[in-house]
Amino acid sequence: MEDLGAALYPDHDTGRALAAVSDVLDGHPEFLDWIARDVDRGGPSSRGRAGLPCEVVLRCGILKHLRRMDYRDLEFALLDSDSARRFTRVDPLGPPKRSALQRCIAAVRPATWEEINRVLLGTARRDGIEEGRRVRIDSTVTETHILEPSDSQLLYDAVRVLSRLLVRAREKLGADVFPFHDHRRLAKRRKWKIPKARGKRKVKLYRELLVATRRTLGYADGALAAVEGREEPWV
Repeated sequence: MEDLGAALYPDHDTGRALAAVSDVLDGHPEFLDWIARDVDRGGPSSRGRAGLPCEVVLRCGILKHLRRMDYRDLEFALLDSDSARRFTRVDPLGPPKRSALQRCIAAVRPATWEEINRVLLGTARRDGIEEGRRVRIDSTVTETHILEPSDSQLLYDAVRVLSRLLVRAREKLGADVFPFHDHRRLAKRRKWKIPKARGKRKVKLYRELLVATRRTLGYADGALAAVEGREEPWV
């Protein structure tokens, strides 16, 4: 199905942007050969429906990226939106299912998308649209509760991590190379008791935790000297 230009898209920023991107893609028919190179790697199959045309794979992959959609959202957009169907040039009577979209788009290698992006960036530079000097990074964000750090938690973490390294050092160097007493259990108990304590009791618990931390730091200094004295480093 031919794309007849911006007049067929809604008079909206997104519609105008889709029309402009469509025109740029029409100016680079070599992209279809690159997509075909990846999609056809598995060879022809006599089972199931015919695969998606390379142009549809290219445009669906670009629309998915532009609109930051997953495959389920892309499937719905092709069912629901005339603009999405027009841009991707899918069959309006039989838009592809999510599984077909995922299979075909995922078949395109990252190197191919990079090659396409490099050509598009060159076109944007030539036309004075974009210099490509800035990079935007997109990453997945997962909502989660974050424990507010406290002094007692940070002190316990110091004892815990240093003690773990000290145990490894004694296993490598021998138990008699430097003195060490494991204060992790004490520090953990103080870490849990401090938030519930009040007044002088809380001060006493903090002092005990500080003593355990200082002693662990002293053990670490002794271990560092022993480790540096070895001819071969260990990890």
